[in-house]
Amino acid sequence: MTGPEHYQEAERLLAQAHIPSRDRAQPGWLTADELVAEAAVHATLAQAAAFALAGNQFMANTYDFEAWREAASAMPEPEVPR
Repeated sequence: MTGPEHYQEAERLLAQAHIPSRDRAQPGWLTADELVAEAAVHATLAQAAAFALAGNQFMANTYDFEAWREAASAMPEPEVPR
């Protein structure tokens, strides 16, 4: 899983944690506390990846920077034809 994917997964899990438990009460579903804990792990991994990219920005590949911008931006830039 890439750093941007960890970031997106953390957001997804936090959104699920806000769903009332009665609506999540299906076999195998995690509790809100478990979802938040799992989201924290993903957020930590995303932060580590972002820090690594910032520290090595001249060595990182272009795909990583594009993926980070797309994953973390509130409003991604429109795609430009290449």
